[in-house]
Amino acid sequence: MQQDLVITNAGQELMAKLIAGTTTAQFTTMQLSDHDYSAADLTTLESLEGARQTVSVSGTTVTDSTTVQVFARADNTNINAGYYIRTIGLFAEDADSNTILYAVSISDQYPDWMPAFSGNTPTGYSYTFDVKVSNSENITINVNPAATPTMAMFDAAVTRISTAEGKIEDIEADLGDTSLEGIDDGTIKSIVKMLYGKAILGKTAAERNGFVVIKDISDEMYAADSALRARIAAGDFTDINPGNYIIGKTTGTKWWVVDIDYWYGNRTSGYGQADYAESTHHLAIMPQQLIGVATKLWSGQLHASDQTINTVQGCAPWQATAGATTGAGQNSTTGSYHSSYIRNTVLPKVYTNWLKADFVDHGIKVLSFYNLEANAINTSATCKCYSAFTGASSSWAWYESSDNSAVKKCTLPSIQNLTGSDGWESSSHDAGVQKEQLAIFKAGMSYQDFLGDIENTQYNRCTWTKNVASSAYACTVTCYGDSADNGASCALGVRPLAFIA
Repeated sequence: MQQDLVITNAGQELMAKLIAGTTTAQFTTMQLSDHDYSAADLTTLESLEGARQTVSVSGTTVTDSTTVQVFARADNTNINAGYYIRTIGLFAEDADSNTILYAVSISDQYPDWMPAFSGNTPTGYSYTFDVKVSNSENITINVNPAATPTMAMFDAAVTRISTAEGKIEDIEADLGDTSLEGIDDGTIKSIVKMLYGKAILGKTAAERNGFVVIKDISDEMYAADSALRARIAAGDFTDINPGNYIIGKTTGTKWWVVDIDYWYGNRTSGYGQADYAESTHHLAIMPQQLIGVATKLWSGQLHASDQTINTVQGCAPWQATAGATTGAGQNSTTGSYHSSYIRNTVLPKVYTNWLKADFVDHGIKVLSFYNLEANAINTSATCKCYSAFTGASSSWAWYESSDNSAVKKCTLPSIQNLTGSDGWESSSHDAGVQKEQLAIFKAGMSYQDFLGDIENTQYNRCTWTKNVASSAYACTVTCYGDSADNGASCALGVRPLAFIA
């Protein structure tokens, strides 16, 4: 998380000129660096070491007479090697075209992680800073049409239209013939044009999945004869977005909507079973809290390092359930995900104690679904992503609800679901068909924001995935949102992926 901006000496000099009215200025770019400036005097900085990206400022807005709000977004499209965003620099240009480092923000102990681009859909971060200028009248309000717009900018455009004489419903009916006079040029105008054309206000999953909107939809979902659930059943996702959430009526768990119609249609083509498509419209959900606050999810499983029983709430070892490793605390992924303790013992408890309690018992359907699961380990194979590891998933098969109806009501997410990249997975069998990043992360929510203020311990923030890394290690996603490996007997978090309708 980024701390407040510190104005540099050069920024203070520019501020003095703004107060005196001898110059004007505009904020032009933000620079992202992996250099640790936590021990430095930020006011003396004139440039940033370790700069990894420079991005255009999307726009600026006057907050009051002494403050402006600056927006910018960075994504990983051109990032070949991931890095931690430890420092952000804000650059300004005065009336004589002199560019200075105006202010600097450093991260706290949990910097954002910018992953390498996987070659699929980019991911990134949006930053908004309240910048002290002391005389906002001399700040040029900049909207850069080449920069990436933010949800804040979209919300501002919607508010602007909603409070105007012509309401959104009137503008919708007009479909673009209404004059855009009074709307700023550049990015905001582009957003408004999209709004007129119903691209943002569309009903389909594809249209809604592109934007994260944080909103509590609990009452609407739980309402008797819920109009929201009726719309979902009809494939009408008006006013639903990734980032909506449901507070579980029984457990109090915060369930994020992470994707819309994730399994719907033929998502399995090319993997040997085109018939295993889901025909029910649905929301994909995943809990913010680790499952298991009040109820243990395992039974006497041991940790390999000290042979002690895992007793931390909400956690479970990943080890296989069959053979000599059962209950013995061995680091073993024998049988891969399909034979794992988490799949066969933990997930049925997740369904019964959380999903059934929060949804099924209140009239909300939790879908069964087909999944392609890795089911064997070649102990002599080399891990795809790390050549020093031995052992890799070597086969897979389709498993349907009749295999284990409770298990097939939820699954562990894959590394790809959470990060958009392959991470530490042992082979292409590991993720199965779960190779697509969930919309909530693809559209820009960071994993840290997804976790919110959950206590930062390995049990509360690190999450097991369905990928294995070797014969002894399985894959996790850390509190920073990047992938890692852990011994298969470790007690780590369970954050399952499920689908409701």
